[in-house]
Amino acid sequence: MTYYYQVQAFASNGTSLGQSAETSAATFAVGNNYDTYDNTVLRTFAPKSDLESGGIYYQYNYESDANGFLQFVQQTSTDGYNFAGNTVVLTRSQVCASVSGGYCILQATNIVKNPATGNFVLWAHLENNVDYTLAQVAVAEAVPGQPFTFIGTYQPEGQQSRDLTFFEDVDGSGYLISTANNNQDLNLYRLTPNWTAIASWPAVLLAGQSREAPSMVHVGDYYYLFTSNTAGWYPSQGQYISAPALAGPWSESRGIGNTANFGAQSGWLVTFGTQIAMMADRWGAQWAPPEASNSQRMLPISFGNGYASYGFYETVKYNATGGGLVPVQSGKILSMGKPVADSGLSTDAPGDAVTYAASKANDGIQNDEDNYFKPNYVPFWWQVDLQTNASITQIDMTTNMVKGSETYYGYVIQGSWDGSYYIQLVDGSTNTAPGFVSSKVSSSYSFRYIKVIVYRVVNVHNGQEADWARGIDEFVVYGKT
Repeated sequence: MTYYYQVQAFASNGTSLGQSAETSAATFAVGNNYDTYDNTVLRTFAPKSDLESGGIYYQYNYESDANGFLQFVQQTSTDGYNFAGNTVVLTRSQVCASVSGGYCILQATNIVKNPATGNFVLWAHLENNVDYTLAQVAVAEAVPGQPFTFIGTYQPEGQQSRDLTFFEDVDGSGYLISTANNNQDLNLYRLTPNWTAIASWPAVLLAGQSREAPSMVHVGDYYYLFTSNTAGWYPSQGQYISAPALAGPWSESRGIGNTANFGAQSGWLVTFGTQIAMMADRWGAQWAPPEASNSQRMLPISFGNGYASYGFYETVKYNATGGGLVPVQSGKILSMGKPVADSGLSTDAPGDAVTYAASKANDGIQNDEDNYFKPNYVPFWWQVDLQTNASITQIDMTTNMVKGSETYYGYVIQGSWDGSYYIQLVDGSTNTAPGFVSSKVSSSYSFRYIKVIVYRVVNVHNGQEADWARGIDEFVVYGKT
């Protein structure tokens, strides 16, 4: 079956802003050669190693002790997934020799294969093990299967360098992108043909915007650079810029996903054939209180003419060998734009009835931090009328986030078919996840009204009530009518 559709855009006052050309999409069956990535559990993704030479795949494990970096250990594989062996190929005495005391740490390590030389090249952020003041890069090179030759550590072009990434252009040129100027800027450096040194410094990107976790890709006629906010370990909105050439002109920085990046931070990109996913980092093991482990959320990206978008899906089907990426949505979105009710609007600023209206929580705008429903106090409730009874499968809630004072919400979600009698669908009373929560719903009943009752708003940093930060950015109900 083939569906034909157009996309229309409207201003907030209802004025039409235009519409797209007609396009089509055909239904298809996902084959048995697809695996399932579950975004609702704590897991990480391990793609096939792209470090291959002579039919042998390589991976390098960072090992540390109480004093920081200890060594890199090489392992090999014949399939790129299952590795064995433990060969030390780079040591502390080599990497940390220039650091006072002889101890250091490495972060944001990138190991890539140069197509011209066939050698593996390592770039990383180097610091001492006492404070965060060195802001240097570390560089090493290896013939596949041999120990690394350590080239050195320094500040590129005399500039600080902390969080970083490597990017290979379509012509085989290599680039280093790293945070600089006390994490205020991102510097773009062109590398020498063998990728082991800085050749030039063609651009400063996102000057003064405090972005980190850079990850770049070239799709169609555009380059896209994705970044994260400097928000410590907690969820923050991802952003991106795009340009037709690395020299620019670059677009303004645009928000992507939602204001909490679906409970994670912008991370690294993984390619499945011609499709690309954001592997968003959820640093839950560093939260207060912590989750059992860190994890990643797979967010398939759509690209078009310099614009990009991604959303949250409970599960994503992927083909790691032949390529292919299929997000699986848990039914239709039933709540967007439907009538709402609430326990009372905030009255702490003029215009709140408009600025923080209850309808802001289901207007479909997820990436604007100033577009949210703000109640007048805590506890509070908010309700959406689906206008017909429906079988509910999933409910997502994104709550207001204030950088440096991130909060989690204690809540319950109820459903009713008549607006009088309610059944509990989700118990979030013990929730400690900040910013975004997604809940599966399983009930033999159908519901017209979905209500969330928030009992507490808690600052994750001090465990204190933070009612001043109250608010719901977006509340999304999925299901089938």
